[in-house]
Amino acid sequence: MKAASLFLALEVMISYTAAHAVTLEMVTVGNPGNAPDTEVMITDLTTGFGSVGYVYQIGKYEVTAGQYTEFLNAVAKADPHRLYHDLMGDLVGIQRSDSSPNYSYSVGSNCGDDCASLPVSLVSFWDAARFANWLHNGQPSGAQGPGTTEDGAYVNVGNKATFARQPGAKYFIPSEDEWYKAAYHDQSAGLAASYFDYPTGTNSQPGNDLTETTKPGNNVNTPFTGEGHPFDRTMVGEFELSDNPYGTFDQGGNVWEWNEGLYFSARALRGGSFLTNGIRAFYRTGNDPIFEDLDVGFRIATIIPEPSALLLGALACVGLLVQRRCVTRFAFSRRTAESRDLRDFVPLNFDASHRRAGALHALDRGDKGLVQIGGLTVELEPRDAVARQNASVGTSRFVQLVGVFVRHFGFG
Repeated sequence: MKAASLFLALEVMISYTAAHAVTLEMVTVGNPGNAPDTEVMITDLTTGFGSVGYVYQIGKYEVTAGQYTEFLNAVAKADPHRLYHDLMGDLVGIQRSDSSPNYSYSVGSNCGDDCASLPVSLVSFWDAARFANWLHNGQPSGAQGPGTTEDGAYVNVGNKATFARQPGAKYFIPSEDEWYKAAYHDQSAGLAASYFDYPTGTNSQPGNDLTETTKPGNNVNTPFTGEGHPFDRTMVGEFELSDNPYGTFDQGGNVWEWNEGLYFSARALRGGSFLTNGIRAFYRTGNDPIFEDLDVGFRIATIIPEPSALLLGALACVGLLVQRRCVTRFAFSRRTAESRDLRDFVPLNFDASHRRAGALHALDRGDKGLVQIGGLTVELEPRDAVARQNASVGTSRFVQLVGVFVRHFGFG
C-alpha cells in the first residue's frame, strides 16, 4: 500500500519499568443505548440481556495463563487467598516453586501448545475479581491486601452479600449485559435489538476447523462442532478468522467465562467450553463464586474515560506511581507523504485517576521522539517502514505535535 493511501492509526500501550507488565488487547463496543435482546434463556426463562448505555472496551481474548502468571508473581509470594490452584501445574501449565512466603511462578512447557497463550482456567470468580483489582491498582507488587487485590475495582471480595463494583472502576469482570452485547449483538444494526445466535456473528451452527481459510470464519472450540475436536484448550484467538462483529475471539467455547451477573444465588457463566456446549445466546448458567474448574476462565472489560480525563491521567501517570515510569507509545502511519499531524489521534487506556501535570519538553532519539509531560514519557514513533523512512522530525516538531494534541483536548 502506498504511503499516500495509508490511514492514520493510533496504538496506545501503557508499560512500566516492572519487568513483565500485563498488557491486555481490548476491542471497543459502541452503539451505546442499544435495545436488549428478546431471546428467552432456556435454563431459567430470563430475558432482556445485552443493552448497555455507554461505550466500553472488552478483552479481545480471554485472560491467558501467561498473564495470570505475572499476576501471581506480583501478589502471591504468599498466597492466603489461594489464587493458585494446586492442579494448575499439571492441567493449566503454570508451575509454582519454592515455598511461602517466597513462591515463584512460571509458565511450563507441558501443554502441547504455547502454555502462556492458552486461557487460564481453574480460577474462581473471586480470583478474577482480585485480578481486576490488581489491574485497577496499576499492577503493583506486594502482599494480597488493600492496594493490591482487596480493593480498587471491587470491595469486599469474597463476601457474597456486600461484594460490589465501585464507581470509577478501571478494569473489571464484564457485567452480563456487557459480556452478552460484545458476544451476540449485531454491530451493524446500531441501536436495534438485533442479535446473533452464536458469538461468531452468525445464526448458523459453528464448526471447529483450525485451518479455516475463509473470512469471516465460523469456528469455535466446543465438543459438539464436528469431527476432530481437540478436547483441550486452544490458544486464544487460534480460530483467527472467527472473531465476532465487535472483534472478540472465543466468546464461544474454549473456557466458560465468569461475568458479574447473578444466576439465582450464584455468579453467572457464559459461552460454553471445550468440554461442554453452551455457546448459543439462549444459554446461561452459573456457579458458586468459589467454584474452579479446568474449563472455567474469564476476560476483562474497561470503561473508556472522557478525552479530558484521559489526558489528565496521561499528564500525571507517574506522579503518584513513584516507582514506575509510564511510557505511552503513539505509533502512526502517514495519511499522506506530508502529513504528520496528531489532530486525529484519540488516546486510549490512560489512567484517569491522577490529577498532576508538569512541564512539557522533548528529547530527540533518531527517527523517534520522546516527549515528557511531567513524569509521563510519550514516545512518538512511525508505525511502519514507509512512515519511518520519512519521519526525520526533530525536537521542535515533536513539541509542536504534542502542543497540537494538548490544544485539541482543551489543555493548551
